[in-house]
Amino acid sequence: MKLTRIDIPLVVVGRTVNRRPPLRRRHFLAGTVSAAIAVTAGCTSSGEDDDTNGSDDDNATDDDADAEDTNPSAADDAGTGENETDDEELDEDDGLEVAGRSYDVDGYDTEAYDGTDVPLVPVADAHDWFGADDVHFVDTRGQSQFAERRIDGAVSSPADDGLEDDPIDDWSRDKVLVTYCDCPHSIAARRSVSLLEDGFENVFILEGGLEAWADNDYPVAGGSAD
Repeated sequence: MKLTRIDIPLVVVGRTVNRRPPLRRRHFLAGTVSAAIAVTAGCTSSGEDDDTNGSDDDNATDDDADAEDTNPSAADDAGTGENETDDEELDEDDGLEVAGRSYDVDGYDTEAYDGTDVPLVPVADAHDWFGADDVHFVDTRGQSQFAERRIDGAVSSPADDGLEDDPIDDWSRDKVLVTYCDCPHSIAARRSVSLLEDGFENVFILEGGLEAWADNDYPVAGGSAD
């Protein structure tokens, strides 16, 4: 028996199959890579900007620190100013204020009598004090010598303890007394120590005595004043 092959065509009726077009892989890959590059570039740029800003901030901080180190603070200046004021006041306290001027009497030479040192006022300083309301010149010699020649305006108060009715007894104890004689210091030293014992605080001996005063043509009075 002989078999005969019969080809019957297959027909699908009423259905159309649409196939999706192939994905354009090259375009997709190119877009992905471009986006990645853009993102990376953006991160890199942002990081560089941050670094730059940070560097600027650091530089500004360093400049401020340098400025603070260079310029002294106002507190230090004020402290220096206070220290200078204290030193000046201390110097004034160490001196003697006479006729509106301070004198460093601690630096004067001294004359000693009976264990007590009496400062010797230089004749030039004594002349500066001459005529001041709080300064008195005291002639410690005898009254006859006083009458013959004396410092103009001086009072007589002979060594050791003055006169019975001595004018000095009523004076304030804070007056400045300048004693003198002409030997040139020994008699004046005796009277000065007595005055200190009586409570006078500022007693000086005229250095060089009456002769030093007259030799400088400072004012004198008395019968032989000329």
